[in-house]
Amino acid sequence: MDKITLQLDAEGDRTFLKRIAKSNDMALVLWELQNNFWRKWKHDDSSFDLEVFKKGLSDLLAEYHVDPDDLV
Repeated sequence: MDKITLQLDAEGDRTFLKRIAKSNDMALVLWELQNNFWRKWKHDDSSFDLEVFKKGLSDLLAEYHVDPDDLV
């Protein structure tokens, strides 16, 4: 396999590299959202509102160590 060398000169380059490094984790978060996220509340009689959704999403991002603020 050929070796790849990256030279980082600007903050934009660092952000780009972070995105590459976290791409698998981000894909897993999206997969969880699409396939399993709703299951948490499928049989739950409690109210589901925006705050509950935001908390669930925040927990999912934390589980995969994805910080959107660090990647944009």
